[in-house]
Amino acid sequence: MLDREGRIQNANPAACRGFARPRERLTGSTLTDWVLPADRFRSQEGVERAFQESSSVWRARIRRGDGLPRVQEFKAVPLRREDRVEGALLFLRDLNEGREGRPESLQLQRLIENLPRQFVLVTDKGGKIRYSSGLGRTHFRDNGSVLGLDYARLLNGERKGEATVEELFREVGSGNTWAGIQWHRRKDGAAFPVEVYAAPQLHPRSGQVLGVLLVGRDLSEIRKWRERSERVEPLARIGSLVTRISREMEEGVCRLETALSETAGSETLEPELRDSLAREVRALRGFAAGVAEFGNRGNLRPQPLDLPELVHEALERVEGRLGARDIHPLVEIPPNLPAVFADRRYLGCILDALLGNALDALEGDPEPLLKLGLRNGPDGVLLSITNSGAGISRDWVEEIFDPFYTSKEGRPGLGLAVARGMLEAQEGRIWAEVPEEGLLTLALELPREAPNRIRTFRPVPLDLSRARSVLVVDDDEAVRVSLRAFLEKVGYQVREAWSGRSALAELTSARLPEIVITDLKMSDGSGYWFLEELEREFPRLVRRTVILTGDADHEAADDLAQRTGCPLVRKPFELPELMEVLDQVALGN
Repeated sequence: MLDREGRIQNANPAACRGFARPRERLTGSTLTDWVLPADRFRSQEGVERAFQESSSVWRARIRRGDGLPRVQEFKAVPLRREDRVEGALLFLRDLNEGREGRPESLQLQRLIENLPRQFVLVTDKGGKIRYSSGLGRTHFRDNGSVLGLDYARLLNGERKGEATVEELFREVGSGNTWAGIQWHRRKDGAAFPVEVYAAPQLHPRSGQVLGVLLVGRDLSEIRKWRERSERVEPLARIGSLVTRISREMEEGVCRLETALSETAGSETLEPELRDSLAREVRALRGFAAGVAEFGNRGNLRPQPLDLPELVHEALERVEGRLGARDIHPLVEIPPNLPAVFADRRYLGCILDALLGNALDALEGDPEPLLKLGLRNGPDGVLLSITNSGAGISRDWVEEIFDPFYTSKEGRPGLGLAVARGMLEAQEGRIWAEVPEEGLLTLALELPREAPNRIRTFRPVPLDLSRARSVLVVDDDEAVRVSLRAFLEKVGYQVREAWSGRSALAELTSARLPEIVITDLKMSDGSGYWFLEELEREFPRLVRRTVILTGDADHEAADDLAQRTGCPLVRKPFELPELMEVLDQVALGN
């Protein structure tokens, strides 16, 4: 908005981008301050006409903050109040759009500035931001709020980051390009990684370096998915090993049961010792059965259970070990605890694993302590098992749930990993604490209400005996990159397509994949069209197709999944959920 003297009273973000200057620099200045001398008189006349007539339109060249002269079409409209003109609204339209000879960097800027998770900045040679776009998507900032600031203000502020900024502007100022990873900071204070590409912004005629064009891509989601896949990778390697161990355990239990039955009625074993061994064998059989069935769908049958009753039953199953060590557990159970929803058999296996882990830690402890406590929490019923002799550092409490983590020689270290998988399948959770030196507390929480969804109990992904091929069809490059990184980590061979038509071309020009993962909403051949083509051209491949969708029209997606028989996974989804579906597709075919 302008006053009668042509002073700028206020400027919106679009005007700031047009002038490539911050609002603070524009406010209070006159329009002619930013117009080239040859066009100042024409601009002054245009402003005066706006206060005398209905409106005025003219063209003038302005001097932008990035150093490039730009031809603008100005339109000034009088702002009237009670038959009096109090000011003029000024509108700008850039007439350089589509002109031949635009700098290549600006053409690139226009193409990519609207891509998701990306931003574009133009700075002068000293690093002052003259143009910004896309910061709302990445930095949670208004584009106009950073104009005039140093580019380094967007970074996390670490010295390493400052060094990369100096290197960036030194390289680009010499006419070279620069690419690298920097850590930026959002408006809410959160740091996140950014992949940055910087190129010199050249004068269209002289070739002189006027500034720097920076294109940044937010890597936080990709990094998060990569970290998840890295956590899954060691687990994927032991899937088949866990199954083999459970089979060996089962065979060993059968031999023990046979040996015990042969001693019945003889004096080979004392009756009390035989009974104690029989209880141990039953507990071992229950746990082995739970491990062996962790990959089967539909085994979980949550029902209301009395957790104190199950705790007492679990203590009875380890009564022999408690008596042998003269351990007297302290049990604190408040009255009127609500029931929990869980599978009785799996919960029994979990309690056996936790108590077994505690008793293993008590071996060699001259003053063994075992304490069990139950209480009603805000989100469920909590059970804590505290034991002495743990020798666990606070820094290692999360590692005890990793497969093969054990402090006891000759133990496989799988009990807590399997117990966590069982609990998470029932919408429960488990964690570890070190209340004080020499003590370890394992706490678990069980829901008081029936779970919304029964998940397959699989603490590790299904181990692939060979690499399986999968075609990922999605028009979002970030989704394809993330899925590729994750799937390749767990043993898949991945091919990509960015639309239904490109996917069909991929299928007709190369060997068919064993599994297809497709989105539904795509510009060049939607997932709906693609599945119709699959049904006609590759009907057997339809049975090996998984649908990913963030479509708000749930009914259409559900109808499609029901008609084709394809599993449906809704965005956003957790990677273990997708692995579960892929496992079932692989097993079913």
